[in-house]
Amino acid sequence: MTSTRTCHGLPWLSKWEKKIFERQGYAAIYAAGPAPGRPIYVGFTGKLPDRMTAIKSECAGDFALHSVVWTEGDPLARRIMIEVEAILDKAKRRLRSNLFDVTPEFARKVVLFAADRAGVQIFTHDQMLARIRSIRQLMIDGAVHDTVGRVNWGGFEDGVKIDEGRAALDLSISGIS
Repeated sequence: MTSTRTCHGLPWLSKWEKKIFERQGYAAIYAAGPAPGRPIYVGFTGKLPDRMTAIKSECAGDFALHSVVWTEGDPLARRIMIEVEAILDKAKRRLRSNLFDVTPEFARKVVLFAADRAGVQIFTHDQMLARIRSIRQLMIDGAVHDTVGRVNWGGFEDGVKIDEGRAALDLSISGIS
């Protein structure tokens, strides 16, 4: 199932996928700001759409989410950001808080380098979406399997199961079991 929802130009999660996402606790490390670039906000968040909306309100002109990578939670994202800030502070690129005078491409490279230096595994936005969708599919398959086991198959010829349990799920939901 492919979502048609977007988050500032990126494909985003459906209502059900969002619930799974919230339980997983993933954190995004992002570089965002004016579409032409400079200055760039570099930071991390577990609530990417909300954070991008807040940054967009601070930007004059067109806004762009230049890059995003994901990790397994805030503590790991914080480790990456400590490295990012150390690198950018050493280069004297900080303007204020998490706003830096760098190009989007340079910000992306610094984040990738910092993740490697911190020893933190990161994954792309598409990989994050695939992980969430995989978890959702496993949950659906588990529910189908559990329902098939509870259905009384005595009414069917020779107890033949129809459509690998999906029809049984439909029957069970309808109250026929």
